[in-house]
Amino acid sequence: MKKILLPLILIALFAKVSVNAQISFSKEYGGEFNEDGRWMEQMPDSGFIITGGTDTYSNGQTDIWLIRTDANGNTVWS
Repeated sequence: MKKILLPLILIALFAKVSVNAQISFSKEYGGEFNEDGRWMEQMPDSGFIITGGTDTYSNGQTDIWLIRTDANGNTVWS
């Protein structure tokens, strides 16, 4: 019984967390050429770090692009 109960409890907890998820903000970053977001992680201060590639802010070819935002998605630095 214990072997079955634990997975059911974990599934129930995950389902509750998933149901309560909300979108914090929705923004687009970049310019007139190709931008390619590859990875995003929330930081301890609720801001985000985003990395990808950019043609707009590059030096002739696609360059890596790193963006730091606040909790509302406003760019802190790039």
